[in-house]
Amino acid sequence: MGSVWGELEVFESLTFKSPLSTDMAFWGERNWFPVSYLCYMVKTEKSRVEQTMNRGAKLWENTLSYKRSIDKHNFAVLLGTSMERYDSKKVKGTALNLWAEDDHKAWIDFTNSASPGDQHSEGGATEHRMAIWCRILISKN
Repeated sequence: MGSVWGELEVFESLTFKSPLSTDMAFWGERNWFPVSYLCYMVKTEKSRVEQTMNRGAKLWENTLSYKRSIDKHNFAVLLGTSMERYDSKKVKGTALNLWAEDDHKAWIDFTNSASPGDQHSEGGATEHRMAIWCRILISKN
């Protein structure tokens, strides 16, 4: 969705960069479980429908690079961190007793969930990931 970044030359040959990116991704799913009977132990007595909606991601990287040449040798060092955060803002709902056993109509608002025990909702969590890395390059002219 967008990125911003800054770059600062701390002193000659040493540079700090810091980009921040966001990506608004939206995804979801819908599951339908019809009334079924396989045997007395494996059966579904009430039809059920579940729906989820999710969104969001952010990426922040910081790098510090240093370049130096001595005689015929070139040195470059790159240090960095990458941090990723998913703001999943998950919303999930479940309802029982569909009005009809039809997968095209299997939506939460097409149920006869009269009792509170026939409905369920929950929210989601935020995930974080982080990496630290280093790269060293040495070359000769």
